[in-house]
Amino acid sequence: MNARTRSRLEMARRALEFAQAHPDTSNGYTAAVVELTELLARSEQLADLHRQGIAEVRAATQRKANLRRAIRQGQLVHVAMAAQRAAKEEPELTQKFALARQPIPYLTFRSLARTVAAEAEGRKEILVKHGLVDSVLVSLTESLGQFDQALGRGAEGRRIHIAAAVELDVVAGDAVQIVRNGRPQPRPVRGGPGLVGGLEERQQRHRARKNGPGTRGAGGGGRADG
Repeated sequence: MNARTRSRLEMARRALEFAQAHPDTSNGYTAAVVELTELLARSEQLADLHRQGIAEVRAATQRKANLRRAIRQGQLVHVAMAAQRAAKEEPELTQKFALARQPIPYLTFRSLARTVAAEAEGRKEILVKHGLVDSVLVSLTESLGQFDQALGRGAEGRRIHIAAAVELDVVAGDAVQIVRNGRPQPRPVRGGPGLVGGLEERQQRHRARKNGPGTRGAGGGGRADG
């Protein structure tokens, strides 16, 4: 949630708190308060989804980093070393099993690792002859499956928190619209349409009663003495 959306929702919450503390029986005012209540309840749900999505992305990022490091430093190095020894018989194996330097993007790494795994499976006989442990290929395939799962979790978390942020912005805008302008009503509520007219007028009256008679707001009119 960005600062603008957060500020809008806080303003709408303060307006709702005031409206609930100072109820008005007019139909337009009541309807606007109900709608504002529903919008703010939805904003809480979306805020939870936004946080969950971000947490999922962070967890997936950590998981991807751990798997990439383990695969790169373990299984891929083992396969590459066997390929270097086998290159004495088939020199082209050196290039086929060359490992990129770290760090590389996750999708690029997945593509590289899957290419190495496929090549190793196809050249298993000569690689095993030069020290490849067959179970390493099995574990490489399993680790790449886990890496794909982490990629999927990260993508889903990103989708969730982005979608929640977009809807939060819409909800905040709708809430501000109700507070500032209200919904058009067949008959105007005192002071203006919807929630804002009644709310702003009631807030002004409430402040006037608190401050005492004759008190003017800052910058208010009135004649200067003399």
